[in-house]
Amino acid sequence: MAKRLMDKPEHIVSAKGRILPRRCDVEYVSFSAHADYQQTRSFIRQLAPDHVVLVHGADKEMKRMATRLRQMLANSRDGAIVRVDTPRNTQSVFFEFLQTKVAKVIGAMADECDVTTSRMLGSGRSTKRSKSSSLSSTASVPRGIAIQGVLVNQNFGHRIMSPADLKTYTELTVNSIQQKMHVPFWNNFALVEYFLGQVFSSVEPQKATGKGDGKGKSNAEHVLVEGVVRVTRKMPDRVLLEWAASPTNDMIADACVAVVKSAESGPASVLLTSKLCNHESGNTGNAQAGKNLSLGERQAQIEMGLRNVLRNTYAEISVDLCENKASPDEYDTRLDVEADGVKAVVCCKLDGFSTVGIVGVEDCEDEAVAETLLRVVTNVVRSMQLRSKV
Repeated sequence: MAKRLMDKPEHIVSAKGRILPRRCDVEYVSFSAHADYQQTRSFIRQLAPDHVVLVHGADKEMKRMATRLRQMLANSRDGAIVRVDTPRNTQSVFFEFLQTKVAKVIGAMADECDVTTSRMLGSGRSTKRSKSSSLSSTASVPRGIAIQGVLVNQNFGHRIMSPADLKTYTELTVNSIQQKMHVPFWNNFALVEYFLGQVFSSVEPQKATGKGDGKGKSNAEHVLVEGVVRVTRKMPDRVLLEWAASPTNDMIADACVAVVKSAESGPASVLLTSKLCNHESGNTGNAQAGKNLSLGERQAQIEMGLRNVLRNTYAEISVDLCENKASPDEYDTRLDVEADGVKAVVCCKLDGFSTVGIVGVEDCEDEAVAETLLRVVTNVVRSMQLRSKV
């Protein structure tokens, strides 16, 4: 409601302090965003809600209004209790929304539910209905039947069925993804089986299959982890993991990869594969532990090892033994490496199986490639040392 408070003064003071003659009417209008009881009652009566929350008002007046609204709503609903809250500032109010959904069990699962229901009711026979059964709408079906299937929401309806029935009752298909992963590995495969047995409760050796050595024997070694991940030794430089993709199987496969890497050069594998040297000279003992391999044979091993390991990282890789121009006391082996167009020279000390720390990468313009080559050559030399002790 607008009320005219004044037709004067005859002058108005501007923002800059200047006095201007008044050429308009001045009025005060009162606005209020609050509804009174009559308006609130009319609004709630039309909505007929199950839960009312009154906010932003005087505490006593809000409680008085809440009492009247409860009575009004209870009378309109034959005495049913309606919740009316009057929370204080910063007080939380929680709402619970219940929506009933009915899912029909169809296909092979419907027949299984019929058999289970008959047993629970003690009839001793299966009441074959059509290929459709509704657990929620049939009063004779007892509650508490555990079912396991696929819930399909289609055309605003819910249906539960076996995965084998998806192709029959829907346009969906079920596919299985087979995963394969190659992990570089040079050590004794018995270590992989041992460490897998320490981590998993089920590690079963499998019969070797595939091409053999011409005498009816296969060189492959297999173990099945938890019945889902097959771990196969692929000579001479890798382990193959195979499994059907699923969240659980993927986690088991990830754990198997970690175990294989640990068995390759972890501290525990070094401890298990190391042997005491009974010779007086350490170098002589290392040479005999290395099966009396010549420097040329060791160089051929590391050349093949680098080529096979780097093949898993780079699309194009070449590794060639080159002439050693450095002092033999520092390095005795040099290899020209080209990884995806980046050239480098890998240097290492192989004579007498010296410490792994004597490795290096030279003439490489890409730091990332240099770090990768340094890590790979260190692991390959370490694996050669471990194999020499098995």
